[in-house]
Amino acid sequence: MKNLVQDLKNQNFRHIYLFTGEEVYLRNQYKKKLQEALIPPEDTVNINFYQGKGIDLKELIAQAETMPFFSERRFW
Repeated sequence: MKNLVQDLKNQNFRHIYLFTGEEVYLRNQYKKKLQEALIPPEDTVNINFYQGKGIDLKELIAQAETMPFFSERRFW
């Protein structure tokens, strides 16, 4: 998480972040901070969330290959 805090401070982001661990509150807080830094609040088109089992791998790959829509970034 130290790297993420530094990335948020410098506005220098990596291509991917993976949030894991038992502290659900901290995962959600950091996810929220990252989303706020990357995507404007009114942008709902470039956001996708996947959680748990049963994720369709083909859909996940298709989303990863999809360019952002009228935005610089996608958040998922």
